[in-house]
Amino acid sequence: MPIVAAMDLGYSNAKLAWLHSSGAPLEDLYLGIRHSRSDDPDKRAASALKTRLFPAGAAPIDALADSRSEEMPGHIVKVNGEDWRAPVDFKDIQGNYRDFSSEYVKRDVWLALLKGCLAEIGEPEIETLVLGLPSNEYYNSPDLEKTIIGRAKGKHELDGLTVNVKEVLVVPQPLGTFYGQLLSSDKERAEFLLESLVLVIDPGFYSCDVVLINEGKRIYQDSSVSTPNSVKAICDQLRAHLKETHQIPIPEGRLESQLRQGKYTVAGAKGLHNFKDDLKVIAKDVATSALDGIRSQLHSSGHEPNIAILTGGGADLFEPHVKEGTKVAAVYKTDDPVMMNVIGFLRAAC
Repeated sequence: MPIVAAMDLGYSNAKLAWLHSSGAPLEDLYLGIRHSRSDDPDKRAASALKTRLFPAGAAPIDALADSRSEEMPGHIVKVNGEDWRAPVDFKDIQGNYRDFSSEYVKRDVWLALLKGCLAEIGEPEIETLVLGLPSNEYYNSPDLEKTIIGRAKGKHELDGLTVNVKEVLVVPQPLGTFYGQLLSSDKERAEFLLESLVLVIDPGFYSCDVVLINEGKRIYQDSSVSTPNSVKAICDQLRAHLKETHQIPIPEGRLESQLRQGKYTVAGAKGLHNFKDDLKVIAKDVATSALDGIRSQLHSSGHEPNIAILTGGGADLFEPHVKEGTKVAAVYKTDDPVMMNVIGFLRAAC
């Protein structure tokens, strides 16, 4: 049974979706989405669509605490002859194995994550693998697309398994969100989206990516932008605020882990401190700055979208400010903001 897979190997999350296709992949995808969201656990278990969400940590095993433990998540993979474990939580990594540059897809950590996700699927052959790039990198750095295809396509030797990836597609990340929203909508809303000028806003960890899509076909590159005003900016400002105002230092990886789990309490010299209100204030400032830039770009290009689709790990933090910040008539936040884009990536393979 052919398998199509999609990955979003980001700076904070590694997102994975794959589909066992019966030969009619688009119909299988529609059915898989419905079954995966069913209240019936048997239908969810039997769904042809499988998804996974991991912290996007990866490191040589010697840089991990208790790295050989059977209880540690992730998979041991070979990268340039060295044993790495991926994906793992950043808080379990000793040392700095993160890269926030545009060279990220060329690094060992990216390849380790790719192999770890292939090991998670656990199948010897992938018919088509779809991966994403931030909008600005997709349109302005075509060599990165070639790099991704070159590193992902072909045979990968894993622990006890050889995986052959036959075809690799690369798409701008917010396009996956549009496809995902389309797949998840009822017929009336899907038709409306396909007739509209839609602004897709994807505040991920490192950047807030934006694309403007006309009638589900044309992407206006003059309005496709990326801004660093996103979740990392919120985290950096929050860490600085906690340290300066409350004398509470907190490592970057630890704060990310807490936010991922919805935990907002940290310990300081004066006792426990709940930083949820601090987070809201900082998120408003960062979101407003990002949305000001988006509105300015739209104004200069002369486009006036009537719908915004909001997705990504920062969707909840941005949501209260998007309608006012973009002046659109309606804002749709995706049902699963974190995973929606990678599920939508599969549409490109169908």
